[in-house]
Amino acid sequence: METMELIIETAFLAFIENGYDRVSLNEIIRRTGLTKGAFYHYFTSKSELIQEVVKKYFFTHISNTIGAIDGSGETFREKMVKIYSNVLNVNIKFNNYQDRIIDRNEFMHLLQECMDMDKDLRKIVFEQQIKTISTMRKAIEEGKINREIRDDVDSLDLAELINATVRGTMISSVTLSKKETEEKLKKNMETMLTLICI
Repeated sequence: METMELIIETAFLAFIENGYDRVSLNEIIRRTGLTKGAFYHYFTSKSELIQEVVKKYFFTHISNTIGAIDGSGETFREKMVKIYSNVLNVNIKFNNYQDRIIDRNEFMHLLQECMDMDKDLRKIVFEQQIKTISTMRKAIEEGKINREIRDDVDSLDLAELINATVRGTMISSVTLSKKETEEKLKKNMETMLTLICI
């Protein structure tokens, strides 16, 4: 078991269980069973640690989702269905804690809490959104070339709207059941596709 992975998984579970602001580095060190020196070799602050958690679990999921549509040869509608299906299916499994799975709602709640407290994390998430919007814009341009999307729709505006729709639904998913979230995102995406597709 790799030490860095153990620290990240342990911290993630502690943050989910108790809230980011209520977990100290000493608590994480205690849970991992490491010495302070071993821990601080990898991380010097909670901010660094939560950024790694977000990069490993959230950004990897987003990158895999976006990567699945980039140059896939599918229609624009198929790409959008893949996006909302993948976004809804966030279930994080661990190597060191195999009996625990983090679902989308737990993760989104933690992400929102951490972004409210950590400006560096907000910046990292914003930069990831820019990459996501760029890939969506490319898919929209391909859809226009293939005559799947109305050409009078601004590609960047539409990419930002799709991103905002997915993000808004994910944020509201904290208060909705999984089924309600799925239905809401599917309805929102279908409505959008009806308006823009030829």
